[in-house]
Amino acid sequence: MTKILFLALVLCGQAAAAQGVRICGSELEYSKGKVKNASIYYKASEILLNSRDKLLYKYRLAVNLKNESPVLADGLVFRYAVFSKIKKSTGSAEGIWSVPFYSGEVRVSKMGPSSGKKIYILNFDLAEQLRKIRNSGFEIEAVKIEIMKEPKKEDETVDIFSRTINLKKI
Repeated sequence: MTKILFLALVLCGQAAAAQGVRICGSELEYSKGKVKNASIYYKASEILLNSRDKLLYKYRLAVNLKNESPVLADGLVFRYAVFSKIKKSTGSAEGIWSVPFYSGEVRVSKMGPSSGKKIYILNFDLAEQLRKIRNSGFEIEAVKIEIMKEPKKEDETVDIFSRTINLKKI
């Protein structure tokens, strides 16, 4: 009887560990600048540009993670790619999604059992991409960020989280 109970606990633990860490959502945030050597971030729904296609604020993407497993998750790597939807500046044609213009990764050393955590994607390289696209006669309508957890041997599936953010000139 004890062996059966022990075996059941081991199998339940393996099944729970396979649930693992997942991406639950994201929020776009912007900062107007530093106050006493610290940036204060506010929620945003879109990226604002001035009339010359330059960013008005500093932006970051806050990504919500959830460890659904009853065991510690460690050594996590989240990879991301940034795409742009471009269209001709003078035309009214529908834009097309480009290949990724930037990619990166965020590492998380540990996540406690059944816990949540936020990670931040700070660098999109968007200012440089806006300059390049503007100089070629096109403009960026939106950006899309795709994020995935680097798969491990015990993972059952691999999920890609995608977030599209519109750009707006003011």
